[in-house]
Amino acid sequence: MAASVRLAEQRDLGCIERIENDADRLLVDRLHPTSWEAAPTGADRAAEPGFLLVAEHGGTVVGFAHVLEPDGLCHLEQLSVDPDHGRRGIGRTLLEAALLHARTRGHERMSLRTYADVPWNAPFYASAGFVEDTPTTPFHRSLVATEARLGIDRYGRRVQMTAVLPIRTAPADVHGGPGWHIRGTDLRPVITDVGAFRAGLGDDPLAVELELLWTGQPEAALLRLAARPQDSRVRALSADCHRDLGDTASAVQEYDRLVDEHRGTPREAVFRQHRGKALLERGDAPRAVADFRRVVALRRAGEPTLLASAEQALVVAERAVPAVVRRRSSRDVRRILEALPDWFGDPIAIENYAAAAADPMYDSWLAVVRDEVVGVALTHRHFAESTELHLLAVDPAVRRKGVGRALVDHVAAELAADDCSFLTVHTVGPSFEHVPYAETRAFYRCVGFTPLEEHDGLDWSGPTLILVRPLVRDRSADQD
Repeated sequence: MAASVRLAEQRDLGCIERIENDADRLLVDRLHPTSWEAAPTGADRAAEPGFLLVAEHGGTVVGFAHVLEPDGLCHLEQLSVDPDHGRRGIGRTLLEAALLHARTRGHERMSLRTYADVPWNAPFYASAGFVEDTPTTPFHRSLVATEARLGIDRYGRRVQMTAVLPIRTAPADVHGGPGWHIRGTDLRPVITDVGAFRAGLGDDPLAVELELLWTGQPEAALLRLAARPQDSRVRALSADCHRDLGDTASAVQEYDRLVDEHRGTPREAVFRQHRGKALLERGDAPRAVADFRRVVALRRAGEPTLLASAEQALVVAERAVPAVVRRRSSRDVRRILEALPDWFGDPIAIENYAAAAADPMYDSWLAVVRDEVVGVALTHRHFAESTELHLLAVDPAVRRKGVGRALVDHVAAELAADDCSFLTVHTVGPSFEHVPYAETRAFYRCVGFTPLEEHDGLDWSGPTLILVRPLVRDRSADQD
Protein backbone atom coordinates (compact mmCIF):
# COMPACT_ATOMS: atom_id res chain seq x y z
CA MET A 1 0.00 0.00 0.00
CA ALA A 2 1.40 3.39 -1.05
CA ALA A 3 1.68 6.26 1.38
CA SER A 4 -0.96 9.02 1.20
CA VAL A 5 -0.14 12.70 1.73
CA ARG A 6 -2.38 15.28 3.39
CA LEU A 7 -2.14 18.56 5.25
CA ALA A 8 -0.97 18.09 8.83
CA GLU A 9 -3.54 18.27 11.60
CA GLN A 10 -3.15 19.09 15.29
CA ARG A 11 -3.03 15.37 16.15
CA ASP A 12 0.01 14.88 13.87
CA LEU A 13 2.29 17.48 15.44
CA GLY A 14 3.56 15.31 18.28
CA CYS A 15 5.37 12.83 16.01
CA ILE A 16 7.00 15.31 13.62
CA GLU A 17 9.90 16.18 15.92
CA ARG A 18 10.64 12.48 16.50
CA ILE A 19 10.62 11.69 12.77
CA GLU A 20 13.06 14.51 12.04
CA ASN A 21 15.42 13.55 14.85
CA ASP A 22 15.39 9.89 13.74
CA ALA A 23 16.03 10.87 10.11
CA ASP A 24 18.85 13.21 11.13
CA ARG A 25 20.74 10.29 12.66
CA LEU A 26 21.50 9.16 9.11
CA LEU A 27 23.25 12.49 8.48
CA VAL A 28 25.05 12.35 11.82
CA ASP A 29 26.36 8.86 11.04
CA ARG A 30 27.65 10.07 7.66
CA LEU A 31 29.04 13.50 8.64
CA HIS A 32 30.28 12.78 12.19
CA PRO A 33 29.61 16.27 13.59
CA THR A 34 30.81 17.20 17.05
CA SER A 35 27.25 18.26 17.91
CA TRP A 36 23.89 18.40 16.16
CA GLU A 37 20.97 20.67 17.00
CA ALA A 38 17.73 18.91 17.96
CA ALA A 39 14.72 19.29 15.68
CA PRO A 40 12.04 21.91 16.43
CA THR A 41 8.67 20.70 17.65
CA GLY A 42 5.82 20.05 15.27
CA ALA A 43 3.90 22.90 16.92
CA ASP A 44 6.79 25.29 16.20
CA ARG A 45 6.80 24.25 12.56
CA ALA A 46 3.01 24.59 12.25
CA ALA A 47 3.18 28.12 13.66
CA GLU A 48 5.40 29.33 10.79
CA PRO A 49 3.81 31.00 7.74
CA GLY A 50 3.48 28.28 5.12
CA PHE A 51 2.14 24.72 5.15
CA LEU A 52 2.97 21.33 6.63
CA LEU A 53 2.24 18.05 4.84
CA VAL A 54 2.42 14.57 6.35
CA ALA A 55 2.78 11.16 4.70
CA GLU A 56 0.65 8.43 6.21
CA HIS A 57 1.18 4.69 5.76
CA GLY A 58 -1.10 2.14 7.35
CA GLY A 59 -2.64 4.81 9.56
CA THR A 60 0.76 5.98 10.88
CA VAL A 61 2.50 9.26 10.03
CA VAL A 62 5.88 8.28 8.58
CA GLY A 63 7.18 11.54 7.08
CA PHE A 64 6.54 15.23 6.61
CA ALA A 65 7.38 18.19 4.41
CA HIS A 66 7.52 21.71 5.83
CA VAL A 67 7.27 24.60 3.36
CA LEU A 68 7.80 28.22 4.42
CA GLU A 69 6.24 31.24 2.69
CA PRO A 70 8.35 34.23 3.81
CA ASP A 71 7.71 37.53 2.01
CA GLY A 72 5.87 35.83 -0.83
CA LEU A 73 8.64 33.26 -1.42
CA CYS A 74 8.29 29.48 -1.26
CA HIS A 75 11.01 27.50 0.52
CA LEU A 76 11.17 23.80 1.41
CA GLU A 77 12.48 24.08 4.94
CA GLN A 78 12.49 20.38 5.81
CA LEU A 79 11.61 17.00 4.35
CA SER A 80 12.02 13.98 6.64
CA VAL A 81 10.98 10.32 6.45
CA ASP A 82 11.09 7.82 9.30
CA PRO A 83 14.18 5.64 8.58
CA ASP A 84 12.10 2.52 9.22
CA HIS A 85 10.06 3.48 6.15
CA GLY A 86 12.94 4.62 3.97
CA ARG A 87 13.63 3.56 0.38
CA ARG A 88 9.93 3.16 -0.39
CA GLY A 89 9.41 6.35 -2.42
CA ILE A 90 7.78 8.22 0.47
CA GLY A 91 10.23 11.13 0.27
CA ARG A 92 9.56 11.57 -3.43
CA THR A 93 5.79 11.33 -2.87
CA LEU A 94 6.03 14.05 -0.22
CA LEU A 95 8.18 16.25 -2.44
CA GLU A 96 5.83 15.97 -5.41
CA ALA A 97 2.84 16.75 -3.18
CA ALA A 98 4.62 19.80 -1.76
CA LEU A 99 5.43 21.07 -5.26
CA LEU A 100 1.83 20.68 -6.40
CA HIS A 101 0.38 22.24 -3.25
CA ALA A 102 2.73 25.20 -3.53
CA ARG A 103 1.64 25.71 -7.12
CA THR A 104 -2.03 25.78 -6.13
CA ARG A 105 -1.13 28.48 -3.58
CA GLY A 106 0.15 30.70 -6.37
CA HIS A 107 3.90 30.08 -6.22
CA GLU A 108 6.00 29.66 -9.34
CA ARG A 109 9.27 28.48 -7.74
CA MET A 110 10.41 26.56 -4.67
CA SER A 111 13.84 26.87 -3.10
CA LEU A 112 15.72 24.75 -0.55
CA ARG A 113 19.16 24.43 1.02
CA THR A 114 20.95 21.11 1.39
CA TYR A 115 24.27 19.26 1.32
CA ALA A 116 25.72 19.01 -2.16
CA ASP A 117 27.37 15.62 -1.79
CA VAL A 118 25.00 13.60 0.40
CA PRO A 119 23.19 11.15 -1.94
CA TRP A 120 19.74 11.67 -0.43
CA ASN A 121 20.21 15.45 -0.40
CA ALA A 122 21.24 17.44 -3.52
CA PRO A 123 21.36 14.44 -5.94
CA PHE A 124 17.85 13.42 -4.85
CA TYR A 125 16.48 16.93 -5.33
CA ALA A 126 18.27 17.25 -8.68
CA SER A 127 16.42 14.14 -9.85
CA ALA A 128 13.16 15.97 -9.06
CA GLY A 129 14.05 19.04 -11.14
CA PHE A 130 15.89 21.25 -8.63
CA VAL A 131 19.01 23.06 -9.87
CA GLU A 132 21.73 24.93 -7.98
CA ASP A 133 20.99 28.60 -7.53
CA THR A 134 22.56 31.70 -5.95
CA PRO A 135 21.09 33.26 -2.78
CA THR A 136 19.97 36.77 -3.74
CA THR A 137 17.04 37.66 -1.50
CA PRO A 138 17.41 38.82 2.12
CA PHE A 139 15.63 35.65 3.24
CA HIS A 140 17.99 33.31 1.39
CA ARG A 141 21.07 35.21 2.53
CA SER A 142 19.81 34.96 6.11
CA LEU A 143 19.71 31.16 5.72
CA VAL A 144 23.36 31.14 4.67
CA ALA A 145 24.23 33.24 7.72
CA THR A 146 22.27 30.93 10.03
CA GLU A 147 24.06 27.86 8.67
CA ALA A 148 27.42 29.56 9.27
CA ARG A 149 26.39 30.50 12.82
CA LEU A 150 25.32 26.93 13.60
CA GLY A 151 28.45 25.53 11.94
CA ILE A 152 26.64 23.00 9.76
CA ASP A 153 28.59 24.21 6.70
CA ARG A 154 31.75 22.70 8.25
CA TYR A 155 30.62 19.16 7.42
CA GLY A 156 30.13 19.55 3.68
CA ARG A 157 29.35 22.01 0.92
CA ARG A 158 25.92 23.59 1.30
CA VAL A 159 23.97 24.66 -1.78
CA GLN A 160 20.77 26.46 -2.56
CA MET A 161 18.56 24.73 -5.14
CA THR A 162 15.44 25.96 -6.92
CA ALA A 163 12.72 24.24 -8.94
CA VAL A 164 10.07 25.67 -11.26
CA LEU A 165 6.76 24.42 -9.95
CA PRO A 166 4.60 22.20 -12.15
CA ILE A 167 1.23 23.32 -13.48
CA ARG A 168 -1.43 21.02 -12.09
CA THR A 169 -3.61 19.81 -14.94
CA ALA A 170 -7.25 18.84 -14.64
CA PRO A 171 -7.81 15.19 -13.66
CA ALA A 172 -8.53 12.67 -16.38
CA ASP A 173 -12.02 11.48 -17.23
CA VAL A 174 -13.16 8.48 -15.17
CA HIS A 175 -15.05 5.51 -16.61
CA GLY A 176 -18.53 5.39 -15.10
CA GLY A 177 -20.16 2.46 -16.90
CA PRO A 178 -20.99 1.15 -20.37
CA GLY A 179 -21.19 4.07 -22.77
CA TRP A 180 -20.52 6.88 -20.30
CA HIS A 181 -17.79 8.56 -18.25
CA ILE A 182 -17.38 11.34 -15.69
CA ARG A 183 -15.67 14.37 -17.19
CA GLY A 184 -12.57 15.52 -15.32
CA THR A 185 -13.09 19.21 -16.08
CA ASP A 186 -16.46 19.63 -14.35
CA LEU A 187 -17.47 16.21 -12.89
CA ARG A 188 -20.44 15.93 -15.27
CA PRO A 189 -21.54 12.49 -16.55
CA VAL A 190 -21.21 12.33 -20.35
CA ILE A 191 -22.83 9.71 -22.58
CA THR A 192 -20.32 8.65 -25.23
CA ASP A 193 -22.21 5.73 -26.79
CA VAL A 194 -26.01 5.88 -26.52
CA GLY A 195 -26.46 2.26 -27.58
CA ALA A 196 -24.01 0.93 -25.01
CA PHE A 197 -25.46 3.25 -22.37
CA ARG A 198 -29.02 2.03 -22.92
CA ALA A 199 -27.90 -1.61 -23.01
CA GLY A 200 -25.89 -1.16 -19.84
CA LEU A 201 -28.86 0.24 -17.91
CA GLY A 202 -30.98 -2.75 -18.95
CA ASP A 203 -34.19 -2.73 -16.94
CA ASP A 204 -33.33 0.33 -14.81
CA PRO A 205 -36.71 2.07 -14.26
CA LEU A 206 -34.99 5.48 -14.32
CA ALA A 207 -33.05 4.93 -17.54
CA VAL A 208 -35.02 7.55 -19.49
CA GLU A 209 -34.66 10.17 -16.76
CA LEU A 210 -30.92 9.54 -16.53
CA GLU A 211 -30.50 9.89 -20.28
CA LEU A 212 -32.48 13.15 -20.30
CA LEU A 213 -30.47 14.57 -17.40
CA TRP A 214 -27.10 13.56 -18.82
CA THR A 215 -27.87 14.90 -22.29
CA GLY A 216 -28.68 18.38 -21.00
CA GLN A 217 -32.46 18.14 -20.53
CA PRO A 218 -32.90 18.51 -16.74
CA GLU A 219 -36.33 20.17 -16.97
CA ALA A 220 -37.79 17.23 -18.92
CA ALA A 221 -36.14 14.77 -16.53
CA LEU A 222 -37.56 16.63 -13.51
CA LEU A 223 -41.09 16.48 -14.89
CA ARG A 224 -40.88 12.71 -15.26
CA LEU A 225 -39.31 12.28 -11.81
CA ALA A 226 -42.11 14.28 -10.17
CA ALA A 227 -44.60 11.60 -11.26
CA ARG A 228 -42.67 8.77 -9.61
CA PRO A 229 -42.73 7.55 -5.99
CA GLN A 230 -40.33 9.76 -4.08
CA ASP A 231 -37.77 7.23 -2.88
CA SER A 232 -34.21 8.32 -2.10
CA ARG A 233 -32.90 7.69 -5.61
CA VAL A 234 -35.68 9.72 -7.26
CA ARG A 235 -35.09 12.54 -4.77
CA ALA A 236 -31.36 12.45 -5.52
CA LEU A 237 -31.88 12.66 -9.28
CA SER A 238 -34.40 15.46 -8.78
CA ALA A 239 -31.79 17.34 -6.76
CA ASP A 240 -29.33 16.90 -9.63
CA CYS A 241 -31.95 18.35 -11.99
CA HIS A 242 -32.36 21.39 -9.73
CA ARG A 243 -28.58 21.78 -9.67
CA ASP A 244 -28.36 21.71 -13.47
CA LEU A 245 -31.22 24.22 -13.68
CA GLY A 246 -29.25 26.63 -11.49
CA ASP A 247 -31.20 26.08 -8.24
CA THR A 248 -28.20 24.85 -6.28
CA ALA A 249 -29.71 25.90 -2.94
CA SER A 250 -32.60 23.42 -3.34
CA ALA A 251 -30.19 20.72 -4.50
CA VAL A 252 -27.94 21.14 -1.46
CA GLN A 253 -30.90 21.21 0.95
CA GLU A 254 -32.23 17.93 -0.45
CA TYR A 255 -28.83 16.29 -0.25
CA ASP A 256 -28.44 17.53 3.33
CA ARG A 257 -31.56 15.55 4.16
CA LEU A 258 -30.44 12.47 2.22
CA VAL A 259 -27.01 12.44 3.87
CA ASP A 260 -28.59 12.69 7.32
CA GLU A 261 -31.07 9.89 6.53
CA HIS A 262 -28.37 7.51 5.27
CA ARG A 263 -25.52 8.35 7.62
CA GLY A 264 -23.58 5.20 8.51
CA THR A 265 -24.98 3.21 5.58
CA PRO A 266 -23.29 2.30 2.24
CA ARG A 267 -25.38 5.01 0.53
CA GLU A 268 -23.90 7.82 2.61
CA ALA A 269 -20.93 8.03 0.23
CA VAL A 270 -23.25 8.28 -2.80
CA PHE A 271 -25.24 11.18 -1.41
CA ARG A 272 -22.17 12.96 -0.02
CA GLN A 273 -20.52 12.83 -3.44
CA HIS A 274 -23.61 14.28 -5.13
CA ARG A 275 -23.90 16.95 -2.45
CA GLY A 276 -20.25 17.84 -2.99
CA LYS A 277 -20.93 18.40 -6.69
CA ALA A 278 -23.88 20.65 -5.88
CA LEU A 279 -21.78 22.58 -3.36
CA LEU A 280 -19.04 23.00 -5.94
CA GLU A 281 -21.59 24.27 -8.46
CA ARG A 282 -22.84 26.75 -5.83
CA GLY A 283 -19.31 28.00 -5.23
CA ASP A 284 -18.74 26.46 -1.78
CA ALA A 285 -15.51 24.64 -2.68
CA PRO A 286 -14.22 24.25 0.93
CA ARG A 287 -17.35 22.37 2.01
CA ALA A 288 -17.28 20.32 -1.21
CA VAL A 289 -13.68 19.33 -0.40
CA ALA A 290 -14.78 18.15 3.05
CA ASP A 291 -17.51 15.98 1.51
CA PHE A 292 -15.20 14.47 -1.13
CA ARG A 293 -12.50 13.70 1.45
CA ARG A 294 -15.06 11.82 3.50
CA VAL A 295 -16.23 9.94 0.42
CA VAL A 296 -12.65 8.92 -0.44
CA ALA A 297 -12.21 7.58 3.09
CA LEU A 298 -15.51 5.66 2.91
CA ARG A 299 -14.68 4.13 -0.48
CA ARG A 300 -11.05 3.11 0.08
CA ALA A 301 -12.00 -0.51 0.70
CA GLY A 302 -14.71 -0.68 -1.96
CA GLU A 303 -15.17 -0.68 -5.73
CA PRO A 304 -12.08 0.82 -7.47
CA THR A 305 -14.20 2.72 -10.04
CA LEU A 306 -16.18 4.42 -7.29
CA LEU A 307 -12.98 5.32 -5.48
CA ALA A 308 -11.52 6.75 -8.70
CA SER A 309 -14.54 9.01 -9.20
CA ALA A 310 -14.31 10.22 -5.58
CA GLU A 311 -10.59 10.99 -5.94
CA GLN A 312 -11.28 12.78 -9.22
CA ALA A 313 -13.94 14.93 -7.52
CA LEU A 314 -11.58 15.77 -4.66
CA VAL A 315 -8.88 16.98 -7.06
CA VAL A 316 -11.37 19.18 -8.94
CA ALA A 317 -12.71 20.67 -5.70
CA GLU A 318 -9.27 21.30 -4.23
CA ARG A 319 -8.32 23.19 -7.40
CA ALA A 320 -11.35 25.44 -6.86
CA VAL A 321 -10.50 26.35 -3.25
CA PRO A 322 -8.92 29.80 -3.14
CA ALA A 323 -5.36 29.71 -1.85
CA VAL A 324 -4.40 32.89 -0.02
CA VAL A 325 -0.75 33.91 -0.25
CA ARG A 326 1.27 36.92 0.84
CA ARG A 327 2.49 38.41 -2.40
CA ARG A 328 2.52 41.80 -4.09
CA SER A 329 1.13 42.40 -7.56
CA SER A 330 0.17 45.91 -8.64
CA ARG A 331 -0.67 44.50 -12.05
CA ASP A 332 -3.30 42.12 -10.65
CA VAL A 333 -4.73 44.84 -8.39
CA ARG A 334 -5.11 47.13 -11.38
CA ARG A 335 -6.64 44.39 -13.55
CA ILE A 336 -9.23 43.36 -10.95
CA LEU A 337 -10.25 46.91 -10.03
CA GLU A 338 -10.66 47.91 -13.67
CA ALA A 339 -13.13 45.02 -14.01
CA LEU A 340 -15.27 46.45 -11.16
CA PRO A 341 -16.47 49.85 -12.43
CA ASP A 342 -19.48 49.94 -10.07
CA TRP A 343 -17.06 50.09 -7.14
CA PHE A 344 -13.83 51.42 -8.63
CA GLY A 345 -14.71 53.72 -11.49
CA ASP A 346 -12.08 56.39 -10.79
CA PRO A 347 -8.79 55.74 -12.67
CA ILE A 348 -6.85 57.82 -10.13
CA ALA A 349 -8.18 55.74 -7.25
CA ILE A 350 -7.24 52.55 -9.11
CA GLU A 351 -3.67 53.79 -9.58
CA ASN A 352 -3.49 54.73 -5.90
CA TYR A 353 -4.49 51.20 -4.91
CA ALA A 354 -1.99 49.73 -7.39
CA ALA A 355 0.72 51.89 -5.82
CA ALA A 356 -0.33 50.77 -2.33
CA ALA A 357 0.11 47.14 -3.42
CA ALA A 358 3.82 47.87 -3.91
CA ASP A 359 4.18 50.00 -0.77
CA PRO A 360 5.84 48.22 2.21
CA MET A 361 3.46 50.17 4.49
CA TYR A 362 0.73 47.78 3.34
CA ASP A 363 0.61 43.99 3.49
CA SER A 364 -0.66 42.38 0.31
CA TRP A 365 -2.67 39.16 0.15
CA LEU A 366 -3.67 37.43 -3.08
CA ALA A 367 -6.34 34.77 -3.61
CA VAL A 368 -5.28 32.23 -6.23
CA VAL A 369 -7.49 29.66 -7.96
CA ARG A 370 -6.00 27.33 -10.58
CA ASP A 371 -2.85 29.44 -10.80
CA GLU A 372 -4.84 32.65 -11.49
CA VAL A 373 -5.01 35.63 -9.12
CA VAL A 374 -8.73 36.19 -8.54
CA GLY A 375 -8.77 38.42 -5.47
CA VAL A 376 -6.67 40.86 -3.48
CA ALA A 377 -6.62 42.29 0.02
CA LEU A 378 -4.39 45.10 1.27
CA THR A 379 -4.04 45.72 5.00
CA HIS A 380 -2.45 48.51 7.04
CA ARG A 381 -1.34 47.72 10.60
CA HIS A 382 -2.00 51.07 12.28
CA PHE A 383 -1.34 49.76 15.80
CA ALA A 384 -0.26 46.47 17.33
CA GLU A 385 -3.87 45.93 18.39
CA SER A 386 -5.67 46.95 15.18
CA THR A 387 -5.35 46.62 11.43
CA GLU A 388 -7.34 48.27 8.65
CA LEU A 389 -8.53 46.30 5.62
CA HIS A 390 -7.52 48.96 3.11
CA LEU A 391 -8.75 47.10 0.01
CA LEU A 392 -10.73 43.97 -0.74
CA ALA A 393 -11.58 43.16 -4.35
CA VAL A 394 -12.58 40.00 -6.20
CA ASP A 395 -12.53 39.33 -9.92
CA PRO A 396 -16.17 39.55 -11.14
CA ALA A 397 -15.77 36.18 -12.90
CA VAL A 398 -15.63 34.45 -9.48
CA ARG A 399 -17.87 36.68 -7.35
CA ARG A 400 -20.11 34.79 -4.92
CA LYS A 401 -17.72 31.82 -5.04
CA GLY A 402 -16.25 32.25 -1.56
CA VAL A 403 -13.11 34.14 -2.62
CA GLY A 404 -13.82 37.26 -0.58
CA ARG A 405 -14.63 35.23 2.52
CA ALA A 406 -11.46 33.16 2.06
CA LEU A 407 -9.37 36.34 1.89
CA VAL A 408 -10.98 37.95 4.95
CA ASP A 409 -10.86 34.78 7.06
CA HIS A 410 -7.23 34.08 6.16
CA VAL A 411 -6.13 37.64 6.90
CA ALA A 412 -8.07 37.61 10.18
CA ALA A 413 -6.48 34.31 11.26
CA GLU A 414 -2.93 35.49 10.53
CA LEU A 415 -3.50 38.80 12.30
CA ALA A 416 -5.01 37.05 15.32
CA ALA A 417 -2.00 34.73 15.47
CA ASP A 418 0.16 37.87 15.58
CA ASP A 419 -1.83 39.14 18.61
CA CYS A 420 -3.83 41.73 16.67
CA SER A 421 -7.24 42.27 18.30
CA PHE A 422 -9.34 44.10 15.70
CA LEU A 423 -9.72 44.25 11.92
CA THR A 424 -11.49 47.37 10.65
CA VAL A 425 -12.77 48.36 7.23
CA HIS A 426 -14.21 51.53 5.69
CA THR A 427 -16.88 51.47 2.98
CA VAL A 428 -19.60 53.74 1.59
CA GLY A 429 -22.23 54.37 4.25
CA PRO A 430 -25.92 53.38 4.08
CA SER A 431 -27.16 56.98 3.88
CA PHE A 432 -25.80 57.01 0.31
CA GLU A 433 -28.17 54.88 -1.78
CA HIS A 434 -26.10 52.66 -4.06
CA VAL A 435 -26.95 49.00 -4.72
CA PRO A 436 -23.37 47.71 -5.22
CA TYR A 437 -22.21 49.19 -1.90
CA ALA A 438 -25.34 47.86 -0.16
CA GLU A 439 -24.11 44.41 -1.29
CA THR A 440 -20.65 45.26 0.07
CA ARG A 441 -22.04 46.16 3.49
CA ALA A 442 -24.11 42.96 3.55
CA PHE A 443 -20.98 40.95 2.70
CA TYR A 444 -18.96 42.49 5.53
CA ARG A 445 -21.73 41.68 8.00
CA CYS A 446 -21.75 38.06 6.76
CA VAL A 447 -18.00 37.68 7.38
CA GLY A 448 -18.12 38.95 10.95
CA PHE A 449 -17.88 42.74 10.78
CA THR A 450 -20.12 44.97 12.92
CA PRO A 451 -20.98 48.56 11.86
CA LEU A 452 -19.71 51.16 14.33
CA GLU A 453 -20.42 54.62 12.97
CA GLU A 454 -20.87 56.69 9.82
CA HIS A 455 -18.94 59.89 9.07
CA ASP A 456 -19.26 62.38 6.23
CA GLY A 457 -16.15 63.48 4.39
CA LEU A 458 -13.84 60.88 5.93
CA ASP A 459 -12.60 59.02 2.84
CA TRP A 460 -14.58 60.91 0.21
CA SER A 461 -17.15 63.70 0.01
CA GLY A 462 -20.03 61.40 1.01
CA PRO A 463 -20.66 59.10 4.00
CA THR A 464 -18.15 56.49 5.13
CA LEU A 465 -19.20 53.55 7.31
CA ILE A 466 -16.63 52.10 9.74
CA LEU A 467 -17.01 48.40 10.57
CA VAL A 468 -14.94 46.22 12.91
CA ARG A 469 -14.34 42.50 13.31
CA PRO A 470 -12.93 41.25 16.64
CA LEU A 471 -10.07 38.79 16.20
CA VAL A 472 -9.68 35.71 18.39
CA ARG A 473 -6.48 33.69 18.35
CA ASP A 474 -6.76 29.91 18.00
CA ARG A 475 -4.85 28.80 21.11
CA SER A 476 -4.94 25.13 20.11
CA ALA A 477 -1.95 25.77 17.83
CA ASP A 478 0.09 26.80 20.88
CA GLN A 479 -0.24 23.39 22.54
CA ASP A 480 2.30 20.61 22.11
